[in-house]
Amino acid sequence: DLRGHDRAPDRHLVPHAPCAPRGDGHRLAELADQLARVRVLSRDFPPLLADMMGPLAREVLLIAYLDTHGHALGHVFLGGEDANAVHGRYRPLIAPALRLGAAGFLLAHNHPSGDPRPSAADIRATHGLQALGRALELEFADHLVVGGRQVTSMRACGLLGGRIERRRRAA
Repeated sequence: DLRGHDRAPDRHLVPHAPCAPRGDGHRLAELADQLARVRVLSRDFPPLLADMMGPLAREVLLIAYLDTHGHALGHVFLGGEDANAVHGRYRPLIAPALRLGAAGFLLAHNHPSGDPRPSAADIRATHGLQALGRALELEFADHLVVGGRQVTSMRACGLLGGRIERRRRAA
């Protein structure tokens, strides 16, 4: 389902933090372009992440801010030390969701080691973000961990409790 692919890309993008390690920037630019076209909650998204983020030499974190249909309203990339500093600092991740009026968000990051299993720190950060998202009425759709050509969904593994709610906004 590619509904909304005809929207202007500038309506989908949040200015993102400098993050791209040299040589990886073209992959992230291509991923950013795809975010405007692909429904983030579709089956097409994890393979796209594997293609774009799996080969990266440094850890990069993607936060996609979603409308009620799972389309990206905007995104932020954080990389290198910025990606590692996210654990415990949630304001920089959540603030754009509130500014955009997003219904929810999805996190994805790569493990340059090639191991797609979530680390203990990944799981702690996920639980902290989920609690904050609940308090702010933001749906935490999933946290995807990319290792090489594999993607692990924390929701599918039972590490993100609850089901995804589909909320319609009043007109």
